Amino acid sequence: MTVKILCKDYGFECEYFLEGRKSISLIKELRKHFDSEHGIDYSEEALIQMLVNHGHSRDSIRNE
Repeated sequence: MTVKILCKDYGFECEYFLEGRKSISLIKELRKHFDSEHGIDYSEEALIQMLVNHGHSRDSIRNE
């Protein structure tokens, strides 16, 4: 399943977004963005929880 993750949906005034299959690699890209652009080093688990809090099931995130 494809998903569009908007940075602004996670509390930042930022136009960055990612679009693709819900996967660990997508979460890693989001993690890099948060760290490099916003100075926050979230763990993968924290980002997975953010997606779950926005209505995505943990099981729908592929382990690619």
